[in-house]
Amino acid sequence: MTIAEQLRAEGRVEGHAEGRVEGRVEGRAEGRVETLVQQLMLKFGPLPETLLTTVRNASADQLRTWTVRVLTADTLDQLFG
Repeated sequence: MTIAEQLRAEGRVEGHAEGRVEGRVEGRAEGRVETLVQQLMLKFGPLPETLLTTVRNASADQLRTWTVRVLTADTLDQLFG
């Protein structure tokens, strides 16, 4: 089970609307992190641990921006700069 699946399951088990919403939001964010990391690795190869930490700690807005930029950036500096 992926982290995103675990977060979604936790949201469902909570038994109240707030827990379900939090679980869905966290699950979406984790899914976006996983997608971005996959895209980055396919395009740029192995990634430094510091970059992975940056991506994992990013806001939802940052993740959305980077997920779009990865399509046109030629370097990691262009993507994250």
